[in-house]
Amino acid sequence: MTIKVIVEFQAKPGARAELAGILRGISTAHGPSIAGFLGSVVHEVVDSPDALVEIAEWDSAEEQAAAVAQAMASG
Repeated sequence: MTIKVIVEFQAKPGARAELAGILRGISTAHGPSIAGFLGSVVHEVVDSPDALVEIAEWDSAEEQAAAVAQAMASG
């Protein structure tokens, strides 16, 4: 069963576009090689000029947890 993971990011004041670009770059560069990662979409938060919300889809909670553990271990 697939899952959706929702993460809210708070950019530095005035840096929301830069953060969105960084998030897209990470997803493009690393997403295809991450087991279980099906993709993500980044949305701007309408009432917060520095906030973003990423909605990512994963094959399973276990694969998402393993990917997070690997990312934390590798820095």
